[in-house]
Amino acid sequence: MEIIEFSCCVLEADSLSIIADFQEYVRPTQNPILTAFCTQLTGISQDRVNAGIPLAEAMTRLHAWLHERGFLAPGCRLLPVTWSEWDLKIQLESECKWRQIAIPGYLRRWHDLRPTCKQMHVSRVNGLRGSVEAAGLQWQGRLHSGIDDARNTAALAAHLIRRGAVLNVTGSFGSVPGVQRQSTLFPGRPAKKAKIVDRAGQWTGQCECGARARLCVVKRPGTNMGRQFYGCGTWTILKGRGDCKFHKWADEV
Repeated sequence: MEIIEFSCCVLEADSLSIIADFQEYVRPTQNPILTAFCTQLTGISQDRVNAGIPLAEAMTRLHAWLHERGFLAPGCRLLPVTWSEWDLKIQLESECKWRQIAIPGYLRRWHDLRPTCKQMHVSRVNGLRGSVEAAGLQWQGRLHSGIDDARNTAALAAHLIRRGAVLNVTGSFGSVPGVQRQSTLFPGRPAKKAKIVDRAGQWTGQCECGARARLCVVKRPGTNMGRQFYGCGTWTILKGRGDCKFHKWADEV
């Protein structure tokens, strides 16, 4: 999967109003032709992505846009607010790693609005749009349009803040100063090392954490695309890379 739209809006904490918008269409390179499903879902046409810019340039323009408006000035506290962790924790992180693009510090931690909706007793069963409407707000624009999703997320965030919600850092990846990882907040007993080979030296099919390994396939473009491997059986998309770093190529077992 590749990013085809890079958009956001800025919600001012004092006035709780949207004071700026940013939108760029991104040209995919691995799969340059959009599927009919993608176009129908997002409303983004093939012509728009053909005229788009590379992801690295879109991120450079975002940085310049934030800087020009003073949002990166000393004393200005900038916190991305997202609906789910997918956009930053999974998609942006994986694609930037693949394309060898440095991710700026202000995109390395975020507030996921979904748990906040639950805490404030706003339904999140039907996703972002369902939660916006459950909060008594009117949905604006097209669902799955990046800029429209951003504006509706901002409106929902403002609504929750008015009701007393405090938006702080709920997730991050990499080394982010001042952010406590979950493992430091909830310390547990050290995990035992599982015996992953039997007496004959054969692999037992277990991860180092003791869970049964899961057979996976590399989907990221590159030399190993399509190659099968065994990973930790407790891995999930949202949990991501946990403490268990187990990896074994299936053709080397």
